[in-house]
Amino acid sequence: MVYVALQVLLCPANVQLGATPQGAMIKVNSSLQGGLTLSNLGINDAAGGGKIVLDKVMVRGAGNTTGNLDVNADISVVPTGLKIQNNSTQGMNVYAQGIRLGSNTAASIGDVEIQGINVGTSTITISGH
Repeated sequence: MVYVALQVLLCPANVQLGATPQGAMIKVNSSLQGGLTLSNLGINDAAGGGKIVLDKVMVRGAGNTTGNLDVNADISVVPTGLKIQNNSTQGMNVYAQGIRLGSNTAASIGDVEIQGINVGTSTITISGH
C-alpha cells in the first residue's frame, strides 16, 4: 500500500466562504511558508494495474529565498463541475525525486526539476461523466 505524507510548515490563511458578491463560493489567499512537500505519492492505473510512484515532490515559490509559495484561488461550483481559478502570478520551482514506474519497489528512473514554471491565471474544471 502506498501512502502520502503532506508537509506544510506554516500556512496563515484567509479563507472566505460565501456567494457571488465576493466572486466565488470559496476564496483562498495565503502563503505556504517553505512551500509544499508530498512524500510517497502513488498514482494507480486502474486499467493496467501498475502505478507511478514519486518518492518526494517539493513545490517552492520562485523569486524568493524562503521558498514561500503564494496560494490565491477562487473555487466555485458551476453547471459543468468544480471550477478552481488560480489568481497567483508567482512562479514555482518543482522537484520530483525518485520516480518509479510499475510499483513502489521498482528502481527509480531518476529525478525531475522544473525551475520558474508559471501557470499564470489558469483554470481547472473537474467534472463527472
